[in-house]
Amino acid sequence: MKSLIGKLLFGLLLALADVSQLFAQQYLWPLRLDPELSSRFGDCRSGHWHAGIDCRTRGQTGFKVYAVENGYISKVRVGYWGYGKSMYVKLNDGNTIVYGHLQSFTPEIDRFVYNQQINQRRYYQEIEFKPGQYPVRKGDVVAISGQSGVGYPHLHMEIRDKDNIPINPQKSYYYLPDKTSPIVVKLAIKRFLEYGINNYHDLEFLPVVGKNGDYRVVDTVAVYGQAAFAVNAYDQQGGFSYGIYSAKMFMDGFEIFAFARDSLNYLTGSQIYYVNDYELQSLIGDKGDSDDDRAVFYRLYCQPYDVQTFYGGYRFPDGLIDGDKLDNAVHKIVIALSDINGNTSKIRLYVKKATLPTPGIKRFIKYSKETNILIENAQEGASIEAQICRVLSGGYQKIGFRYDAETNLLTLPVMANYRTLRIRVVNETGEFSSWLVIDPDLKKQRINQFADYWEFKNVQQGIQHPFSCLFNNIIQKNVFNENLWQGLVDVRGWKEPIKSKSPSVDCEQITYFCDSGGTIYSPDSSVWLEIEKKILYGKTIISLSSLCPHDKYSYSFKIGPEQLLFNGNAKLYVTIDRLLIDPKTMSLYVRRGSQWAYKAGIVDSKVSCSVSGGGEFAFIADNKPPSITGLTPSNGAILRESKPLISCKISDNLSGISRESQLGIFIDNKWVPGDYDITTGVFSYQVNQPLKYGEHEVSIKAIDNQGNVASTAAKFRIVGKY
Repeated sequence: MKSLIGKLLFGLLLALADVSQLFAQQYLWPLRLDPELSSRFGDCRSGHWHAGIDCRTRGQTGFKVYAVENGYISKVRVGYWGYGKSMYVKLNDGNTIVYGHLQSFTPEIDRFVYNQQINQRRYYQEIEFKPGQYPVRKGDVVAISGQSGVGYPHLHMEIRDKDNIPINPQKSYYYLPDKTSPIVVKLAIKRFLEYGINNYHDLEFLPVVGKNGDYRVVDTVAVYGQAAFAVNAYDQQGGFSYGIYSAKMFMDGFEIFAFARDSLNYLTGSQIYYVNDYELQSLIGDKGDSDDDRAVFYRLYCQPYDVQTFYGGYRFPDGLIDGDKLDNAVHKIVIALSDINGNTSKIRLYVKKATLPTPGIKRFIKYSKETNILIENAQEGASIEAQICRVLSGGYQKIGFRYDAETNLLTLPVMANYRTLRIRVVNETGEFSSWLVIDPDLKKQRINQFADYWEFKNVQQGIQHPFSCLFNNIIQKNVFNENLWQGLVDVRGWKEPIKSKSPSVDCEQITYFCDSGGTIYSPDSSVWLEIEKKILYGKTIISLSSLCPHDKYSYSFKIGPEQLLFNGNAKLYVTIDRLLIDPKTMSLYVRRGSQWAYKAGIVDSKVSCSVSGGGEFAFIADNKPPSITGLTPSNGAILRESKPLISCKISDNLSGISRESQLGIFIDNKWVPGDYDITTGVFSYQVNQPLKYGEHEVSIKAIDNQGNVASTAAKFRIVGKY
């Protein structure tokens, strides 16, 4: 009853969203510029949701930033990463305003921060102030906009409530006109035998037609097992793309799922890759730009262990459609996607339960011009439907074929450039089976590992022999039908780890069935993970490979599967005492797409670091120091300005720079707090006390994560003005 009341209240709040805008604009806009946003609250970022709004500054820095209401400056923070220079203003109403990526604070606070930096000889500062120390009134200038930290010129602004929870500024405080409804790109359905994180039986991208807020799926969609929908959509205004504010899903007129991004929680933000379907984003080839909200897939259902607060009263398994509980009728699904202003796009589709037995395959032989498939489990008098998918992220399309119902022989033309083939049985009353999905060009045996079962796909096109695979002890425990194209092995009762060969490299690996905390080891015991039960999303399979020689790098290993996610961090340890690895030049790296990112250094022949999921790791040598270029003033320069700007560019080709203490500017051998723009690589310091006439020396020092050191220096002369 409590859950039902919660859902009704949640729906009522969404319905009153437009009314709340009548009371918006309670706060002053922080800039004397037209209110425009480059990012909204709840947009997707690397490893978290965007906790505020990004106010446009026309690609420039130097605009005055104003207090939006009465209060006092409670804290400032200065660093190279994140928000760069940021200010916290505690308002009299209990909320806190955060300004990020600033160029400077008030002159008085700038002096205070500078003195702290000089006294501590440390750039990074986090300084808290007492309530009466720096009071502000609505409209006071509190800072100057910049581009410190991550990103280009803009002003990041957050509103946090009295509990330090970020809340949506556009919900009750600012109204920005917008009459454009969200744009729908793709709709996907995953069908699970039994729901698990990546435990789906098959995946389909459904063709969506329509525009201007009205979309539909033409063909009736088959559901079986537990069906889950995810949508790829975004909002757009003024050339910028944003995430979706809210979503609702209805079945036969009844709401079965909803979310609305009204608030976020910093403590649970790392769940973003679990809450959104990052696997679908990866499948369509968009693995790079984590800030691109056009690529996000929003799950239209709740998962277990999802602790976000934007679902109202909905919890797992809300949103999942259980095919076993559906009747044989056709059911209408409506998906409504909205922005913060209430502009809504709707997707309409129909679903029907698959009731006939799934077809099997006795024989699959591919000739030069045609493919012969001998079907089993085909219902007498039924026909066969066959479709192909040319690209993994595209829809299926029907193809011509011949089917002999007496012999159950299906003959298909050989077609180039398609990824998968699927077959189902359809009878004269319109009933159908679930799809049997086939990869007709499978070159080697594939084993899809799931927490509850493992799926084996055969390598041979003419199926004449039993399955053979690297998991010999599994095969010994299970008898496979010689004529099966693919088989499922139930592993729900299994506890013992399974040794095998890694499918991608010729290296031993071991697979564990984890449902509690503990330590797991690679076959050679050189790699191990310490796992707490609280970071597991239920029963999880985790594989560890041994440290193996790598062609390009010294040694590499994998934590699998690649899409493995932890609800937090596990502790990774690697020992190298028996390997020829030089800790002075080599460190551990993790693969990020086509690049390698520094992970951790070697201490006492061991590496220890935190990991949030699966991935590929390698020990890579970096003996090249950072690059320092374009130092000004240049050597021998003669200046008439006694407070010059010291500037250069710093970059590193591999291990990178991750701490403020790794960079330094020195004037006449005295350290000064230089600003580093990690986006442009510019390292600079504006001299604030006039230098004496005569010769001076500026020197720059940079140390990368591997410990490689670079330095440069220049002597210049101050001669004064005419």
